Amino acid sequence: MKIRSISPLGRALVVAAILLLLAAACSSPVVTADEDSASAETETAATTSAPTTAAPETSSAPPTTAPPATAPPTTASPATTAPSTDAPEQNTAFAPALLDAGAEPRTSLRFAYDDGQTFAFDVATTQSFDQVINGAAGPGAPATTTITGQTGVVTLSGETFIIETTTDSATAIVEGDPALSAQMQTAVDELVGLVERRVIDATGFISDFELDSPSGLDPSILEAAAVTGQNGVALAFPQEPVGVGAVWEVGAEIDISGLDVFQVSTYEVLSISGTVVELAVTTSQFVEPGSVMNVPGAEATVEAWSADGSGTLTVDLTSPANLGSIQVTADQTLAISAAGEEVEIVQEILTETITTPR
Repeated sequence: MKIRSISPLGRALVVAAILLLLAAACSSPVVTADEDSASAETETAATTSAPTTAAPETSSAPPTTAPPATAPPTTASPATTAPSTDAPEQNTAFAPALLDAGAEPRTSLRFAYDDGQTFAFDVATTQSFDQVINGAAGPGAPATTTITGQTGVVTLSGETFIIETTTDSATAIVEGDPALSAQMQTAVDELVGLVERRVIDATGFISDFELDSPSGLDPSILEAAAVTGQNGVALAFPQEPVGVGAVWEVGAEIDISGLDVFQVSTYEVLSISGTVVELAVTTSQFVEPGSVMNVPGAEATVEAWSADGSGTLTVDLTSPANLGSIQVTADQTLAISAAGEEVEIVQEILTETITTPR
């Protein structure tokens, strides 16, 4: 799996645009419009439980304006002791591209964590979708909310931060359907104990990432968690000093299930107060039509794929628990071929992710 620096909103986008798509389209590629909707909803709900640690990220289709895939240079931390380090050559992240430095006074935004520092937050992700199968209305999914509790600890290692975050609780609620809520709860219970480790520098650039999963957790969920977790709650800042009104762009290219998913996210500084930075974030995601997704036993061709999101993010430079909310609308059209049957599935997926402190 190739991952190129997913900006924080990528977590919401990937979950919305890939997990739901795979759950509804790929797990049963020859579904017909008159199939039992409760069964389809259950199948979808059970597959969309990958943890989503919110945070956000405008632009159009592929990130053609993103700078070359080179590691960003390192600059000194602003009046802090936060460590920083050059990004390793194997990480092909697009460095943030500063579009507007904003008003004076300007400062270099850098994270500054303490060794042994702990943090905690909750993430509530609500998802729903509608779909059309071969031109007829197909089974959709009611609003499904997954709430995960996250606790973490920071370790200093040379000039980098090791951030370890553990899912210690998980709750699932399917609107208006207690039975399906119970099935979803069984699925998300498997997430408890999932540990995510990231190594970042003071700008938020990730140099290493890994997941330790509880036994029995579905590998397909882990793959999605690896993609969405690559940036976690981290945020990459530009190298240049910025002020209120500053705007920078982060490009991302995600290779998952054979698809090149392009994403461009734009951050705007709304305010800076001490170590707290308020950001407005917008994002777009795009897959080239004609791209083929790797689906066992079937061929899935992308006819259309896009996603747009917006939201706000509150970043305390002294805490890894970035807080905020993001709303994403994703639209996909897939042509599925399996067992001699052809099916076209059109989906609109709505996702809202809210991260709150504990």
